[in-house]
Amino acid sequence: MINLIPPQGQRVARQEYMLRVTSTFFILFGVLGLFLTVAYIPTYVLITAQMKVIDTENQQNAPNQETAHEAEKEVLQANNIVAQLKVSPSSNSYITYIEEILKTAPEGISFKIFTLGTTGGAFDMIQVQGTASTRETLSRFKTALERTDMFTKAEVPIADLVRETNLPFVIAITVKQEK
Repeated sequence: MINLIPPQGQRVARQEYMLRVTSTFFILFGVLGLFLTVAYIPTYVLITAQMKVIDTENQQNAPNQETAHEAEKEVLQANNIVAQLKVSPSSNSYITYIEEILKTAPEGISFKIFTLGTTGGAFDMIQVQGTASTRETLSRFKTALERTDMFTKAEVPIADLVRETNLPFVIAITVKQEK
């Protein structure tokens, strides 16, 4: 077969062919893009409406969430308090120790503050602040505390023994640990 189309005509025919193929692809992809855009419109409208409903519900529930958070914090605090109350440091409670200190105190000793020290959930030290009428009274009190079965040692700083009468004192009492 003889090709009767001149070379310049063949080039023009190829260019027209490529133009038709390219324009067909662009039209096809344009129509497809337009179709997908139209198909996504109902989805967009639905999602937008649902987001507005959720935002409205969140705004209505915001006060409830704040009270729920406050209630949750209070419950956690109450649980912490209950957990601390459940911890039994030893068979003797701090009241027993304080009663023993008060019972051991001779005449002329007055108390102001009792401070309890704990290590690992057990009472290990009690610090007592008060006033002693004389140095001898404070010395007897220290000796009496060390003789009890509940305490191992009672320490009075030397600075508390400077005055002769009406001595303010701080005594550190070490609690005997039960095994």
